Amino acid sequence: MHQVDLDFLLSLNHTIAAHPHLLKLVRFLGDDPLPRGMPVFATLTYLWFSSSTVETRGRILTGFLATSVAIAFSLLCQHVLAVHLRPIFDPSVGVTNFLRWGMEGFHKRHYSFPSDTTVLYFGLATTVFVINRAAGIANYVWCFLAVGLCRVALGVHYPSDIIAGMALGAAAVLLADRLDFVRRSIVAATKAFDRGHLVENTAFVLFMLEAYSLFPGVQAIFSNVMQLVI
Repeated sequence: MHQVDLDFLLSLNHTIAAHPHLLKLVRFLGDDPLPRGMPVFATLTYLWFSSSTVETRGRILTGFLATSVAIAFSLLCQHVLAVHLRPIFDPSVGVTNFLRWGMEGFHKRHYSFPSDTTVLYFGLATTVFVINRAAGIANYVWCFLAVGLCRVALGVHYPSDIIAGMALGAAAVLLADRLDFVRRSIVAATKAFDRGHLVENTAFVLFMLEAYSLFPGVQAIFSNVMQLVI
């Protein structure tokens, strides 16, 4: 299985190395958060502000909560399991490091299974899917290309990292959406304490701002807390 994983990674990496224009496109989509995230975040923003029902917004917030928990779990797995280094950090793999990433100063996130970026994007795409299936499928396709294939081609992840991230992000949101007590609790809290929609709109905007760059504020807080503890 590892050989299949490695062969697919090297095939994509070597293909874009041989085609400069394709490399530019892959870097544009896979490494720049703006084009990578625009379709997903734009869809969620439209669904949020075009909806007048508390139930729909409650489902979106439930998806955000489930996605956040799944990301935390993926980061824990990277730290505890340490399945494999990112391909671009492992000289034995032989990928071309187009992004010029180095292990120093990389926030100690040297391991890549499962991909937290993939968990985020497929969690958000699944949040769209449970509300609007057509838009959700379109988001799935986009995430598979921009977050999946492009980041594998750049050597950031193995295919197995992407597959695990897809499964984790989607499963977390689908499970949370089916847990009526979770969704109903969020909806009930919204109805009881947020009649002007200030709190829920603030929560939505803050989550989107943090998620855009993979939660830099949360990561900074976590790093500071860990330094104090250790």
